[in-house]
Amino acid sequence: MAQGLVNSSIVTTTTGLPIHVEIVNIALMYWPLIMAGYPRLGPAFDSATEEIAATFPSLNVTQVYLKDSSTEGTFDDWLTYYNPEKTLAEYFFAAEKSGRTPPNITIFLMTGVVAENSLPTAQVSAELDTLLMTIVLCPVAEGIWPTWRTVTVLPIMTISRFYQVMLERFHWSHFTLIWDTTANNFFTMFADAAHNYLAKNSKSQMMYLNFNSQIYSAADYAHVMLKISEYSRVILYAGHSEPLQALMTAAAKLNMTNGEYVFIASLPFRHALFGTFQWKSPNQSSDNPFKCLLVIEPTPVPATEELTEMEHHWKQMSKEKYNLTYGQDEKLNPYTASAYNGMMVLAQVAEELRQSGSNLTNFSGRKVAAAFNNRTFHLKTGKLTFNADGEKIPDMSLTQTDPISGEIKGVMELEASTGLLVTTGTLKWPAEWPVPNEPYCGYRGDSIRCQIIVNSSAKYGVALGSTSALVIVCGMLFFSLRRYVSLF
Repeated sequence: MAQGLVNSSIVTTTTGLPIHVEIVNIALMYWPLIMAGYPRLGPAFDSATEEIAATFPSLNVTQVYLKDSSTEGTFDDWLTYYNPEKTLAEYFFAAEKSGRTPPNITIFLMTGVVAENSLPTAQVSAELDTLLMTIVLCPVAEGIWPTWRTVTVLPIMTISRFYQVMLERFHWSHFTLIWDTTANNFFTMFADAAHNYLAKNSKSQMMYLNFNSQIYSAADYAHVMLKISEYSRVILYAGHSEPLQALMTAAAKLNMTNGEYVFIASLPFRHALFGTFQWKSPNQSSDNPFKCLLVIEPTPVPATEELTEMEHHWKQMSKEKYNLTYGQDEKLNPYTASAYNGMMVLAQVAEELRQSGSNLTNFSGRKVAAAFNNRTFHLKTGKLTFNADGEKIPDMSLTQTDPISGEIKGVMELEASTGLLVTTGTLKWPAEWPVPNEPYCGYRGDSIRCQIIVNSSAKYGVALGSTSALVIVCGMLFFSLRRYVSLF
C-alpha cells in the first residue's frame, strides 16, 4: 500500500450534533437509452438514500433537483438549452437571498451529460467553494480541481499512466498514439488527455495520429499502417473495435502481426457501446492478427452474493418505478454502481466531518473535497481508492484474448494502492517479448548492420555478373567464327 494511504470503512456514532447535508442534483435525464439516464441510476440513488438513513441517523440528507427532462423532447433538444453552470449559480444565489438556514454541507451532484459541460460547472463550483461530485465525467488533468471529486468508472488519467509505466518498463523509446475522430466521446477525451500527459511525462518519442473511420477505405488503412511501421513497433489505439479490426487487417497484409509489433487498446469497461475486443480465429486457426492485441481495462470487481443481490434489486426497481425493463441477459452498466458509490462515500465523509465538530455552520467545499484524498473506501460494491490529489484510481488490468478459445485473460495489473505493474498471468506472444524497440534492420530496413550484408551481396553480384557477361561474349564470338568458317 502506498505510504499514507488510509483504509476507510463505514463507521457511525450518535455523538455530536446532527447536520444537514443537501445534495443538489444538477440534471436528471429520463431517456432510458442514455447510459447515465435516471431510469438506470435512480434505483442506486434510492437504495443508497435508504441505507444512509439507517446507517447515519445523525445526517439529515435532502435532495434538490434543478433540471428534470421528463417533460421535454429529445435528448438533442434538451442539450441545446442545457446550461448547468448557469442553472447552478442561479440556484445558489437564490438560496442565499431567501434567508433560509443554509445546510451544513452542500454537494453539487452531476450524473453526466457531455464533457463540454463539466469544466464550466467545475469552475463555478470552485468559485462557490462547494464540492462537485460527478458520477460519469472526470477531470482530465491532475491536481487542479480543489472542489471536484468523481466516482466515475472512466479511468482516463489512469490509462495514461498505465501507458507510461509500460513504455518505461519495456524500454520502448518510440510509440504511436492513434485515435478515431468519430468514436465515442470517451475516446476523444482520452486521446487528448493521453497525448498531453505522455508529451509532458514520457521520455519516449510519440507520433500522434487520428483518422476518420466513416470515410476510410482499405487503401487508407493500409497507408496509415505503412506510415506507422516506419516509425514505431508500439501502437496505442483509442476507439471502437470495428476500426481497430480494419487497422489490424491492413497490418496483417504488411506482415505487422507476427509479434514484432504490439497493438494496445484501451477500454473504460466492456460494453456493446464500444464494440467487441474479443475475437476468435476462424476454424480454430492460430493465424489471427489479433493475437498481437492487448487491452487495458478496469480489473473486474469480484461478484459477491451481496453485490449480485443488489444488482437484481436495482433491475427490479428500474422496472417497477422507472418503467425500464432490462433484457434477459442485459447487464447493468457500471454507472449504476457509481451512483450508489457516490452517495455512500459522500455520507461517510459527511459523518466524519460531523464527528470532528469543527465549524459545523458551513463546511468549505475544499475541506470536504480534501477528505477524499489519499485513502481507500470499502463499500458493498468494492473498493474506491483516491490519490493525494483526490483523483479516483481504479485497479487496471492488461488483458489478452486467447485466439483459439476467445477467453479473456489478465496478464498484468497496475495496482491502485501502489502504482506498481505486477504480473498476474502468462502472456502468450508469437515472438520475442517485449517487442523490440527497433527491428534488426531498422525501421526502414537501412540499418548499417544490414547494409554490410547488402553491400557484400552487391559486390558478389557485380563480380558474378561480370564473369557471366564475359562467358556470354566469348560464346558469341565462338559461334560467330564457326558460322563464318562454314560459309566459306
